[in-house]
Amino acid sequence: MNISVCIEHAPANIINKGEAFMLYFSKNIVIDFSINKIEITSHNHGFSVDEKSLPKNVSVTHRNLNDKTIEGIESLIHPVFSVQYYPEVAPGPRDA
Repeated sequence: MNISVCIEHAPANIINKGEAFMLYFSKNIVIDFSINKIEITSHNHGFSVDEKSLPKNVSVTHRNLNDKTIEGIESLIHPVFSVQYYPEVAPGPRDA
């Protein structure tokens, strides 16, 4: 599986035919739907995936709880998973 982090999240979105839009402030409270837990993340990005542009074969895996923007996606047909933040900043069994 290809895992894309932070700036690499954008190409993963484009490969899956998604679009992006500009953000105007930093965010950092994210929910991971795979484990249904909240993660405090480290990131400072200016764009987000446009959910309406995602094809049916792409699943939203992480969402920002402040503004509901997408922070993670996964292809359901290709081995590609991507997050828009740095999951390694808090070392442990479930880094985030």
